[in-house]
Amino acid sequence: MDKRLIVKILIILVPLELLLWYHVFNNSEGTSDNNLEEISDIRYYGKDFFLLEGTEIADSLKESRYDRLPLSLKNVVREPVWDLSKSSAGMSIRFLSNTSSINVKWTVLNDNKMPHMPESGIKGVDLYFNNNGKFQYLNTAIPSGIESEFLLMQNMSNEMREYKMFLPLYDGLVSIEIGIDSDSQILKADKNMAKPIIFYGTSITQGCCASRPGMAHTNIISRKLNVDVINFGFSGNGMMESPINELISESDPLLYVIECLPNMSSEQVTERTIPLVKTIREKHSKTPIILVENFIYDRSVLDMKDDEMITNKNKALRDEYIKLINSGYDYVYYVEGDNANGDDYEGTNDTVHFNDLGYMRYADYLIGKFVEFGLINLTDKMRKLLILLIISQFAYSQEYKITNVNGWNARLFNSKVMIKDDTISFTYRKRPPAHVKISSTEMKNEKKYFYAQVESPLEESYYILYNDGRKTILENYMIVNGENIEIKMRLSIID
Repeated sequence: MDKRLIVKILIILVPLELLLWYHVFNNSEGTSDNNLEEISDIRYYGKDFFLLEGTEIADSLKESRYDRLPLSLKNVVREPVWDLSKSSAGMSIRFLSNTSSINVKWTVLNDNKMPHMPESGIKGVDLYFNNNGKFQYLNTAIPSGIESEFLLMQNMSNEMREYKMFLPLYDGLVSIEIGIDSDSQILKADKNMAKPIIFYGTSITQGCCASRPGMAHTNIISRKLNVDVINFGFSGNGMMESPINELISESDPLLYVIECLPNMSSEQVTERTIPLVKTIREKHSKTPIILVENFIYDRSVLDMKDDEMITNKNKALRDEYIKLINSGYDYVYYVEGDNANGDDYEGTNDTVHFNDLGYMRYADYLIGKFVEFGLINLTDKMRKLLILLIISQFAYSQEYKITNVNGWNARLFNSKVMIKDDTISFTYRKRPPAHVKISSTEMKNEKKYFYAQVESPLEESYYILYNDGRKTILENYMIVNGENIEIKMRLSIID
């Protein structure tokens, strides 16, 4: 056969064979969990049918509904800050529906990509549902580009449920629509009337490098405390700048968390910390302000220059904090960065930015601090004290002092715990003593459980007291929707 004829035949047949294989592969069973064609009877609903959370700025004052800054600041803040404010970090939408399936269709602004963060975190959408008062994770909508459509849930019973979707962390959102069964209902959720928490910070605040939006610590805290959290995290650009200071002072939040140090020099910390606090205090004389140290980077255990830089910035922040306290500023609190995301060096993605494990740990660490400072009030359902005593090793009428918290020396504490008869008394720093009256007991597994109603300021916590054979240990926990957030305190007997 003529060689030129063979070549011509191959040119015709090979593309046909490839096309056939492509068709077989794309229609093979089980190749996709997001088969939208299986659910053809879908109706999509837009912004009028869900509640937008994570922002207090009216749509009319913004360039886009999902921006984090008002249009009036476009030519006031630095260009990188404005560009980053287009990302929808910290925002979520909430709705109710009795649908058997949930789809989402969304358009992002830039189709951003980063080498150290999954696209599901950059521009994906997380779905949660309200399971007996706790928002529980269901699925993540994986983006496919500027425009995406994804089947999140199917085969559900047709009961009315509340859902929450966390929006992209590192891309702007142009629009988002929720797809449900055409014969189902969708209702906008009621607004959470509790005061929000405001975070101002860096790329970590914005959510880099969470695997999905719900795993940023601001979103974790929002779920665990059932409060709206407003995220002013600007990657590489959280620097305690006047326009942002002025903007956040316009709100009336439950508290402020300032975690800007990773983007600042020690000189900037010295120059800008007190002006930031003063700006807030001009409008809010008693709203708590929490100043957070620079987190300890994993590499700084050997990188001496890195360690020195962090040490100097943290010293600068502490010096400014002491100046504020000595000048009579109340309700200003200081949080150390040591072990904020654990002590095993497994909490980051790139030695600086938190991974999901680090974000969970950091969220719990901060919530523990909120409790420690007496800044949060939980529902009556959560105000139970549980004291576990190993009777054979426990002596009544004994006084203890707290000497260790979460593995580090409790040098900042002036605390005593007095156990006597049916009362436990806590003296914490300079606060008045809190007396816990035991109301009932229960025997289980040779251990005696003591239950009591907790009075403020301990109403957010329960305590387990036991002896490990060498020393008496008090473990303090906070209950949030049935979850334990660990704050271990070790006690030693006062001679």
